[in-house]
Amino acid sequence: MSYEKLKWCAIQPLTGGMYLGAEKVMGHPAEFILSYPGLGDYKVDKKTNEISTVSNEYHLMKYLDKVGRRPEYKVFDRKMFQNDNDLEPTIINSDLWTINKDKDLDFSNMHLVVAVPVCSGLSTVTACSQDTKDTRNCNMVWISRYVLNVIKPNIYVFENAPTFMSKSGDRVRIQLEDIAKNTNYSICYYRTDTKYHDNCQRRKRTFIVFYKKDYSPQMGYEHIETNWKEYLSRIPADATQNEPFSFEYINWLNKYFVDYLKEKLGDNWRSEIDYDSYKYIIEGNRFAEVKDYVKSREDISNDIKEKCFKALDFMKSKVDNHKGFWHKMPGLMKETDNVPAIMFSTIQGCLHPTEDRLFTPRECLHFMGHPHDFELQGNPNRMYPQIGQNVPVRTAYWIVSEAMKSFNKENDLEEKKTIRFFDNIKQEEVKYE
Repeated sequence: MSYEKLKWCAIQPLTGGMYLGAEKVMGHPAEFILSYPGLGDYKVDKKTNEISTVSNEYHLMKYLDKVGRRPEYKVFDRKMFQNDNDLEPTIINSDLWTINKDKDLDFSNMHLVVAVPVCSGLSTVTACSQDTKDTRNCNMVWISRYVLNVIKPNIYVFENAPTFMSKSGDRVRIQLEDIAKNTNYSICYYRTDTKYHDNCQRRKRTFIVFYKKDYSPQMGYEHIETNWKEYLSRIPADATQNEPFSFEYINWLNKYFVDYLKEKLGDNWRSEIDYDSYKYIIEGNRFAEVKDYVKSREDISNDIKEKCFKALDFMKSKVDNHKGFWHKMPGLMKETDNVPAIMFSTIQGCLHPTEDRLFTPRECLHFMGHPHDFELQGNPNRMYPQIGQNVPVRTAYWIVSEAMKSFNKENDLEEKKTIRFFDNIKQEEVKYE
């Protein structure tokens, strides 16, 4: 089905996976991208004249500019998190990206809007008070309120944490359902895992779809799995940014811990420990032993040694007090495993399945489904966290495609509901959990 004549736009696309997936479905660039001040910015090192800091959307906009598909890019003149009902923010031009600075935005007959709101308020690894989480969720609530009240598209799709379909998501869902009710939209909550969308990455997420109709239609299911070896073989031999991330640059301790394991256990060290190498330290209470190994290395500076010691002491204190924490020690994939969710910690802590190295920027971008000519701007060793602040392209493509098809179909479910919960992992419609 062709959507060439249908209008669509994106809000806060971050590193671009959601945008690229939607663009593939629609067959043409968005009318425009709306975002927030700072997300498309970059800074240059005055000494080297090289890019030192890049915000998420700079990567996307540079890519769209390179391939000749750059839409107009404008930003809201307001802070990222707002907890009010103001739906008339000033929209200002971005000096860096706006093509037609005087062009007014035309929201009429908008068929689709996609967005990637901040999800840390619902993340299972976010340790903070409920009030703080509510504040972090304001970005998601405000964008939804703006889209449904001001832009008024036929379909609005955004991505968020898997806990959206659990009691942890109650507070946010109540707000969203109230917005939907007041604007005459129905809602579909759709939980899935990227590994079912022709990928090898374990990434459970929830997509929220608003339909401008009085019921939420049926959405289909997909189950296409592959293994890491076959998936990585799709990367062209001449792909750029295919040098491994630097152990020394992003996680010194992991490099020396791998060296320690190889020295202690020999060349077959991988077969001697479980997937999570951290267990090897805990079960044998080897914190002091690893510290002694790092201390004995004459090639490690005292500054780096102290940082390694501090990290090990932190982990030991948590273990001694029976407290959990988010660690970044090396994880070993077996040949049949899927890649863990690509994010800040896994990029610096997940070893290649057969080589004693971290993954490359290209491999991580490939796990997210990005085109092989999509590049991280600046030094990849500094920009790597932004790869995971993203939506896998193939997953976004499938969800948007299903939402578009579902909107125009007659509801084939017996009972018409304004709110539905679909689970692609279970391959069925589910009840509220």
